[in-house]
Amino acid sequence: MDWNNEPGLRSSMIDEGPAADTDPVTAAKIAVVVHALCDRDDHPIPEWVMRARSPFETTLVPGIDLQSWFAAACAPPPQRHATTTGSTSQSRT
Repeated sequence: MDWNNEPGLRSSMIDEGPAADTDPVTAAKIAVVVHALCDRDDHPIPEWVMRARSPFETTLVPGIDLQSWFAAACAPPPQRHATTTGSTSQSRT
């Protein structure tokens, strides 16, 4: 399945969310990506996305500074999941 090229299948890709045994940090990282895609494409955000939160602040991709010039053109990930795009801490909502 392809999020960008098969918009009719988007709900089936994300409605169930990660498996129940997914650790909370990984679930929050998945949620922030799903949240950003839904925001970008005006797709309804599933409830599980709004509940997913890391127990501590973490970077989306460890070791990679997504706040570089390359990422400056992209929308930042929603902060409610306690993830950041790089080494600089951002406030949570």
